[in-house]
Amino acid sequence: MNSCRSSGTGPGAALPPTGAGRAAGASVPPHAIAPFPPRPPLVNARRGHRWLALLPALGICVGAPLVDRLHATVAGFPLLLVWIVGCVLLTSVVMALISAVDDRTPPS
Repeated sequence: MNSCRSSGTGPGAALPPTGAGRAAGASVPPHAIAPFPPRPPLVNARRGHRWLALLPALGICVGAPLVDRLHATVAGFPLLLVWIVGCVLLTSVVMALISAVDDRTPPS
């Protein structure tokens, strides 16, 4: 048996309560007693345009299976390929639009 653990001074020994260190004169770092910063509001009515980001994802997740049923080509490319590339390009356009509206709208 290890004598360190049985004596209560080794790595398995119980730690003193948190208040014991303060009572003994231990200093507490300033970040430990500083309050948390206030949280921003969870829902902001002026940020409703961010829902536009769902359009390209819905286009791929919902539209792709529907477009896949059609066996058409556009300029020699399968329609599904054109649809997915279009959704990827639409993602860039929608994100640029959201960014432009965010820059214009002041936070509340």
